[in-house]
Amino acid sequence: MRAFAPLMVGVIAAVVSIISTSSAHAAPQTKHTTKSSPIQKVYTVTAGDTLTSIGEKYKVKYTRLFDANPQIADADVIDVGDKVKIPKKSAKFAARTQTATVAVATYAPSNVHYSYKASAVHVSAAGGGVWDKIAQCESGGNWSISTGNGYSGGLQFAGGTWGGYKGYASAAQAPKSVQIERAEQIRAGRGGSYSAWPACSAKLGLS
Repeated sequence: MRAFAPLMVGVIAAVVSIISTSSAHAAPQTKHTTKSSPIQKVYTVTAGDTLTSIGEKYKVKYTRLFDANPQIADADVIDVGDKVKIPKKSAKFAARTQTATVAVATYAPSNVHYSYKASAVHVSAAGGGVWDKIAQCESGGNWSISTGNGYSGGLQFAGGTWGGYKGYASAAQAPKSVQIERAEQIRAGRGGSYSAWPACSAKLGLS
């Protein structure tokens, strides 16, 4: 029996060693985590919608909607059928700044004269009658209005569309002539259409 005892101890030690080695080489457990989506809903644009009205519906600032939807190039321009992602309150997005891009006009109305210099478009409106009518419809003709609804100026530019044009933080701070100049650029980029002001252009019979 005394000779057998050391043998048993040796066997037990060998078994413990094998178990320890197997445990050391066991494949580590991989933890799978599911990343939460920053979007709570995808909204389909209907007639009359704006980013501001959609934001009010879901209690989200229009600027956050613009940041969360990089497919929207112009904060003032959304079309029926477009998909707008509604972000969750906790979601974070990089702030987007819409620069005042200018499309070269392919038409030249008789009352508007275009000159090109250093890639910028300078617009001189000989008659602001149409813009005065649109401003009357959009803002009651108040070219310096800023009510905090996300739009400002006589023609109610969205902050992203205005884009700090000519150094003015908002359209409300810019002179009427500068606001009309920016409006003509937007109109030029749409092939002469007043569609950036859908409700008022329809009311005034403008295309």
